[in-house]
Amino acid sequence: MPDHIRLETQLFLLALRFLTRIRVPGNLPNSDDLELRATKYHPLVGCLIGAMGAVTMVIGGWALPWSAAVFLATGVTLLATGAFHEMGLARAADAIGAAQTRDEALEILDDRYLAGYGVMSIGMVMALKLTLLIHMPVWVAVAALIAGHAVGRMATVHIVATTYLAREVGARARVPGVTPDGYWIALGTACASLILVWIVMGIAPAISGFLGAVVLGQLFRWLIMRKFGGYTGNCLGGVQQVAELGTYLGIAVWL
Repeated sequence: MPDHIRLETQLFLLALRFLTRIRVPGNLPNSDDLELRATKYHPLVGCLIGAMGAVTMVIGGWALPWSAAVFLATGVTLLATGAFHEMGLARAADAIGAAQTRDEALEILDDRYLAGYGVMSIGMVMALKLTLLIHMPVWVAVAALIAGHAVGRMATVHIVATTYLAREVGARARVPGVTPDGYWIALGTACASLILVWIVMGIAPAISGFLGAVVLGQLFRWLIMRKFGGYTGNCLGGVQQVAELGTYLGIAVWL
């Protein structure tokens, strides 16, 4: 295998290991530089996770009520990721809703237990996502699921590329989480995932889905900047979830 193909394969597997519980070779090389360069594949990993859910949804829809198939598909994506982003949303919501100061908010983020704001936020987001997917025709739901997971992960790439790290004490230097070239590769992957929506519904729903993700993602970014002065790992989980929801909402308005 050529060296450049081997390197890109390793970078994709590093991204897969970071974002999911899917087993990858244990002897992968690892370094801060490689992790940084692997970020460009986060939306592609999102496509894979969405595709796993989509396949489950289509197969389940042959034998089960459509709503049950959508629930099963969501369950598969949760198992694949270990509810990685969902827990981030819940912890971030707890901190945003309950904390009075920045230091208190950062302390709540480290709490192992969820309080009312976290439970309500994850419950509402999951309920909305399930409701929207259930009311979509099967191939629209397939396209939306794949695009939603890709665009949601692109939202996290955008945050680490443009936002301060909240736990950086003192200095306000931007903390790079993706290379400049990697950012554009990630964005291209996310946009390419929306081609599925374009094929099934047309270009307007695809653009609307992207804009929905941008609006909700930027709203959540404003909230975390206001509360924490930057982002944390849990905040990135929250950004992914609301951007995914925004994608579904943007598509759903055209049904």
